[in-house]
Amino acid sequence: MQCQNCNTEEMVEGTVPVARQRGKLTILVHQIPALVCPSCESFVLDEPTEKRVAEIIDKTHRSSAKSTEVALYRYAEREDWEDD
Repeated sequence: MQCQNCNTEEMVEGTVPVARQRGKLTILVHQIPALVCPSCESFVLDEPTEKRVAEIIDKTHRSSAKSTEVALYRYAEREDWEDD
């Protein structure tokens, strides 16, 4: 796959972090499998991975204590990701 950002000919398999802000809560999910550009570090997630990241973020937002400002999770395809 060619990078849409810098036109590098081939992206490589790797992992990336994704951070999202929900109100005052920052949620960071790391070690997400992705295709990564070796030149500019742009990345592409496949559809199932995008959906799983969205699930993790939504579930974290719903279950976080009001005093929590930052939540950090390692990506997992399983439902028991909270226990890792």
